[in-house]
This record gives sequence, structure tokens and C-alpha cells, in this order.
Amino acid sequence: MCARAMANFGLSDLRLVNPREGWPRTGALRKGAYAAAAGAVHLLEGAKLYDTLDEAMQSRELVSTFAEPRKPFISLLAT
Repeated sequence: MCARAMANFGLSDLRLVNPREGWPRTGALRKGAYAAAAGAVHLLEGAKLYDTLDEAMQSRELVSTFAEPRKPFISLLAT
């Protein structure tokens, strides 16, 4: 759903930090990820994967994060 929302607003730089099971391109969660990204699969295919948040934030001025509700997260961080 994140990829679909990004596409609706013309955003294209999807960066994922330490995704589970090779998501979104492989693993058990792939089918659901692609279904939720209806019309924005190109963002999943082009997503950049990073091991740490610091790596993913390099050269970014504005960062928005999304996480599972049970984990603490920063909703919007301007650097």
C-alpha cells in the first residue's frame, strides 16, 4: 500500500531498511506485497534495500517512515 500511495503522489524513491524474507521481491510475503501495490509494482521492483537506517538516509533532506504499530517509529523526519 505504501508503494501505491507513493505512486499517487508522484514519489519514486522507495528505500527499504532490513526487510523481512527478501521482501518485496522474494519470499512468502511477495504475493501480498504485489497485490497491495496494484499499479505501483514498478516501485517495488525498483526499491533500494539497505541494512541500516543511516545508510538509507544518506543524501536525503526529507524522510518519511512507516512501521508496524507495535514498533516505535518516526513519522516524519526532516534533516
